[in-house]
Parts: sequence; C-alpha cells; structure tokens
Amino acid sequence: MARRQITPPSQRIVTQYRDADGNLVLQTEYNERIVIANGEVTHIKQGENIQLVSGEMFNPAMAAGQHPVLVVGLCHSCQGSPRVPLTNAKHLRICAGCGRPSCPIHRRQSRYDKKWRCLRCYRRHRMGLLFRGIFLERA
Repeated sequence: MARRQITPPSQRIVTQYRDADGNLVLQTEYNERIVIANGEVTHIKQGENIQLVSGEMFNPAMAAGQHPVLVVGLCHSCQGSPRVPLTNAKHLRICAGCGRPSCPIHRRQSRYDKKWRCLRCYRRHRMGLLFRGIFLERA
C-alpha cells in the first residue's frame, strides 16, 4: 500500500448578517488552516475586517463569545445605501415615531420633547409643531 499524505485540519467560518425580513445584508469569512511545507508547520488565520457606518473597524470574532467586544446592529435607513449598513449597536436609537432603529447619521433629537426620531419622522414632527402653532391657540 502506498502512503497517503495526511491533510492538515482547516476551518472556514462564514458569518451572514440578515435584516428583519431575512434578506442577506453582508457576508464575511474567517479561514484558519495549517500548512506543512519543507518540514515547517505554519498556522494561518485570515479574517475580514469591515468598516461600520460609525467609523469603527469590525471583525466577526469581536461579536463572539460570552462577553462580546462589539455587537453590530442594522440601521433601517442605511439599508438602501451602497456602503455597509451595519453600525455599533450601542449607537443605535429606536425612533419614537415608527419604532425602527436609526444610526447617528439618520436620526435627530427633538428640542421640544427630547425624543430621538428618524429623519422622516423628525420632519413630520416638526411640521406638526409648525401647524399646531398656526391653527391652535393656547388656553
């Protein structure tokens, strides 16, 4: 019998990020393999880093384990843009009008009631305040 060379173990992890409807938003890969060449053993790890909307660099390994370093969230308004719509989850705020999560780029805080709103709900809120001042009188 001829000797067969043993294939060293390797690992490939694919992480998929999906929105609330189940549509694929982003897919990242992490590869780990052992290479044996010229009598030397080399352990190679390759991972993808992505830049979030908040400007931070993220690797899927950061969100793994019991105490994740950085957890990502999905801004509802960023989904149609060509850039990666993921942001740091601690920067997301829920809109007081429609209940959707918004990143710092796509939200405003009302000076009237101090609530966070997405840009669409913020414009509607401002128009409501304007018309209320015109058509209603104080008691």
